[in-house]
Amino acid sequence: MTKKETAVLICPGRGTYNASELGYLRQHHAAKSDFLALVDRIREAKQQTPVTDLDAAEKFRMGTHTTGDNASLLIFACAVADFLDIRERYEVVAITGNSMGWYLALTCAGALSLEDGGLLVNEMGTLMHEQGEGGQIVYPIVNDDWQPDAARLQLVEDVLREAAVQDNMTVAISIRLGGMIVFAADEA
Repeated sequence: MTKKETAVLICPGRGTYNASELGYLRQHHAAKSDFLALVDRIREAKQQTPVTDLDAAEKFRMGTHTTGDNASLLIFACAVADFLDIRERYEVVAITGNSMGWYLALTCAGALSLEDGGLLVNEMGTLMHEQGEGGQIVYPIVNDDWQPDAARLQLVEDVLREAAVQDNMTVAISIRLGGMIVFAADEA
Protein backbone atom coordinates (compact mmCIF):
# COMPACT_ATOMS: atom_id res chain seq x y z
CA MET A 1 0.00 0.00 0.00
CA THR A 2 1.38 3.38 -1.04
CA LYS A 3 1.45 6.01 1.68
CA LYS A 4 -0.59 9.09 0.83
CA GLU A 5 0.92 12.54 0.81
CA THR A 6 -0.17 14.64 3.78
CA ALA A 7 -2.19 17.82 3.56
CA VAL A 8 -3.63 20.55 5.75
CA LEU A 9 -7.18 21.48 4.79
CA ILE A 10 -8.37 25.08 5.12
CA CYS A 11 -12.14 25.34 4.79
CA PRO A 12 -13.66 28.43 3.16
CA GLY A 13 -15.86 31.03 4.76
CA ARG A 14 -18.93 32.73 3.37
CA GLY A 15 -18.68 34.45 0.04
CA THR A 16 -16.80 31.74 -1.82
CA TYR A 17 -19.58 30.77 -4.24
CA ASN A 18 -19.65 33.43 -6.92
CA ALA A 19 -20.69 33.68 -10.58
CA SER A 20 -17.62 31.74 -11.68
CA GLU A 21 -18.65 28.82 -9.43
CA LEU A 22 -22.15 28.49 -10.90
CA GLY A 23 -22.55 24.84 -11.90
CA TYR A 24 -19.58 23.70 -9.78
CA LEU A 25 -21.44 20.81 -8.13
CA ARG A 26 -22.89 19.61 -11.40
CA GLN A 27 -19.52 19.86 -13.20
CA HIS A 28 -17.25 18.40 -10.51
CA HIS A 29 -19.39 16.36 -8.13
CA ALA A 30 -22.43 14.99 -9.96
CA ALA A 31 -21.34 11.47 -9.01
CA LYS A 32 -21.84 12.27 -5.31
CA SER A 33 -25.58 11.80 -5.65
CA ASP A 34 -26.05 10.43 -2.10
CA PHE A 35 -24.34 13.44 -0.54
CA LEU A 36 -26.13 15.93 -2.81
CA ALA A 37 -29.47 14.27 -2.03
CA LEU A 38 -28.67 14.68 1.68
CA VAL A 39 -28.08 18.43 1.41
CA ASP A 40 -31.13 18.82 -0.81
CA ARG A 41 -33.28 17.03 1.82
CA ILE A 42 -32.04 19.49 4.46
CA ARG A 43 -33.22 22.37 2.26
CA GLU A 44 -36.49 20.74 1.28
CA ALA A 45 -37.37 20.09 4.93
CA LYS A 46 -37.36 23.88 5.41
CA GLN A 47 -39.19 24.54 2.12
CA GLN A 48 -36.00 26.07 0.66
CA THR A 49 -34.69 25.72 -2.87
CA PRO A 50 -32.51 22.61 -3.13
CA VAL A 51 -28.77 23.21 -3.43
CA THR A 52 -28.59 21.31 -6.70
CA ASP A 53 -31.26 23.61 -8.17
CA LEU A 54 -29.34 26.71 -7.04
CA ASP A 55 -26.16 25.31 -8.58
CA ALA A 56 -27.96 24.38 -11.83
CA ALA A 57 -29.48 27.83 -12.38
CA GLU A 58 -29.02 29.25 -15.89
CA LYS A 59 -27.69 32.52 -14.51
CA PHE A 60 -25.94 33.57 -11.29
CA ARG A 61 -28.09 36.06 -9.38
CA MET A 62 -26.64 38.11 -6.54
CA GLY A 63 -30.04 38.35 -4.85
CA THR A 64 -30.40 34.57 -4.88
CA HIS A 65 -26.97 32.98 -4.70
CA THR A 66 -25.34 35.29 -2.15
CA THR A 67 -28.02 35.53 0.52
CA GLY A 68 -27.14 33.75 3.75
CA ASP A 69 -30.02 31.32 3.54
CA ASN A 70 -28.87 30.10 0.12
CA ALA A 71 -25.13 30.69 0.05
CA SER A 72 -24.29 28.87 3.28
CA LEU A 73 -25.39 25.36 2.36
CA LEU A 74 -24.33 25.88 -1.25
CA ILE A 75 -20.77 26.64 -0.07
CA PHE A 76 -20.96 23.78 2.43
CA ALA A 77 -21.96 21.32 -0.31
CA CYS A 78 -19.11 22.41 -2.62
CA ALA A 79 -16.49 22.39 0.14
CA VAL A 80 -17.50 19.03 1.62
CA ALA A 81 -17.72 17.44 -1.84
CA ASP A 82 -14.19 18.72 -2.52
CA PHE A 83 -13.06 17.32 0.84
CA LEU A 84 -14.47 13.90 -0.03
CA ASP A 85 -12.20 13.92 -3.10
CA ILE A 86 -9.20 15.33 -1.22
CA ARG A 87 -9.26 12.63 1.44
CA GLU A 88 -9.12 9.96 -1.27
CA ARG A 89 -5.76 11.28 -2.44
CA TYR A 90 -4.25 12.81 0.71
CA GLU A 91 -3.96 12.00 4.38
CA VAL A 92 -5.47 15.12 5.94
CA VAL A 93 -3.45 15.80 9.08
CA ALA A 94 -5.07 19.08 10.15
CA ILE A 95 -8.25 20.96 9.33
CA THR A 96 -9.08 24.58 10.05
CA GLY A 97 -11.45 27.17 8.71
CA ASN A 98 -12.41 30.79 8.71
CA SER A 99 -15.82 31.98 9.87
CA MET A 100 -18.33 29.57 8.32
CA GLY A 101 -15.28 27.45 7.52
CA TRP A 102 -15.14 26.51 11.19
CA TYR A 103 -18.42 24.65 10.81
CA LEU A 104 -17.09 23.02 7.66
CA ALA A 105 -13.93 22.03 9.55
CA LEU A 106 -16.04 20.37 12.25
CA THR A 107 -17.77 18.33 9.57
CA CYS A 108 -14.66 17.41 7.60
CA ALA A 109 -12.85 16.43 10.81
CA GLY A 110 -15.74 14.13 11.73
CA ALA A 111 -16.82 16.04 14.84
CA LEU A 112 -20.17 16.48 13.09
CA SER A 113 -21.75 14.04 10.67
CA LEU A 114 -22.38 15.24 7.13
CA GLU A 115 -26.04 15.63 8.00
CA ASP A 116 -25.46 17.44 11.30
CA GLY A 117 -22.89 19.73 9.67
CA GLY A 118 -25.33 20.52 6.89
CA LEU A 119 -28.15 21.16 9.34
CA LEU A 120 -25.94 23.48 11.41
CA VAL A 121 -24.68 25.46 8.41
CA ASN A 122 -28.15 25.75 6.87
CA GLU A 123 -29.67 26.90 10.15
CA MET A 124 -26.86 29.40 10.73
CA GLY A 125 -27.21 30.80 7.21
CA THR A 126 -31.00 31.00 7.48
CA LEU A 127 -30.84 32.78 10.84
CA MET A 128 -28.26 35.25 9.54
CA HIS A 129 -30.50 35.97 6.55
CA GLU A 130 -33.65 36.36 8.67
CA GLN A 131 -32.16 38.19 11.66
CA GLY A 132 -28.73 39.32 10.52
CA GLU A 133 -29.10 43.04 11.01
CA GLY A 134 -25.92 44.61 12.19
CA GLY A 135 -22.37 43.79 11.35
CA GLN A 136 -18.93 42.79 12.46
CA ILE A 137 -15.60 44.56 12.72
CA VAL A 138 -12.24 42.83 12.95
CA TYR A 139 -9.97 44.73 15.35
CA PRO A 140 -6.29 43.96 15.96
CA ILE A 141 -5.23 43.64 19.60
CA VAL A 142 -1.50 43.21 18.95
CA ASN A 143 1.31 45.60 18.07
CA ASP A 144 3.55 45.56 15.00
CA ASP A 145 5.54 42.69 16.54
CA TRP A 146 2.37 40.62 17.05
CA GLN A 147 2.58 41.02 20.82
CA PRO A 148 -0.53 41.86 22.90
CA ASP A 149 -1.00 45.62 22.99
CA ALA A 150 -2.23 46.79 26.41
CA ALA A 151 -3.72 50.02 25.00
CA ARG A 152 -5.72 48.14 22.35
CA LEU A 153 -6.93 45.60 24.89
CA GLN A 154 -8.00 48.45 27.18
CA LEU A 155 -9.88 50.10 24.31
CA VAL A 156 -11.75 46.84 23.68
CA GLU A 157 -12.76 46.68 27.34
CA ASP A 158 -13.80 50.36 27.27
CA VAL A 159 -15.97 49.87 24.16
CA LEU A 160 -17.67 46.81 25.65
CA ARG A 161 -18.27 48.57 28.98
CA GLU A 162 -19.67 51.69 27.27
CA ALA A 163 -21.95 49.65 25.00
CA ALA A 164 -23.23 47.60 27.95
CA VAL A 165 -24.78 50.67 29.60
CA GLN A 166 -26.57 51.76 26.41
CA ASP A 167 -30.20 50.69 26.18
CA ASN A 168 -30.38 50.94 22.40
CA MET A 169 -27.40 48.82 21.30
CA THR A 170 -25.69 45.51 21.66
CA VAL A 171 -21.95 45.00 21.13
CA ALA A 172 -20.08 41.79 21.92
CA ILE A 173 -16.94 39.92 20.99
CA SER A 174 -18.11 37.16 18.69
CA ILE A 175 -14.74 35.65 17.76
CA ARG A 176 -11.20 35.75 19.13
CA LEU A 177 -8.71 35.24 16.32
CA GLY A 178 -5.40 35.19 18.18
CA GLY A 179 -4.11 38.67 17.39
CA MET A 180 -7.55 40.02 16.53
CA ILE A 181 -11.04 40.07 17.89
CA VAL A 182 -14.30 40.37 16.01
CA PHE A 183 -16.85 42.78 17.42
CA ALA A 184 -20.43 41.92 16.51
CA ALA A 185 -23.08 44.58 16.91
CA ASP A 186 -26.64 45.40 16.01
CA GLU A 187 -27.47 48.30 13.70
CA ALA A 188 -27.45 50.88 16.50
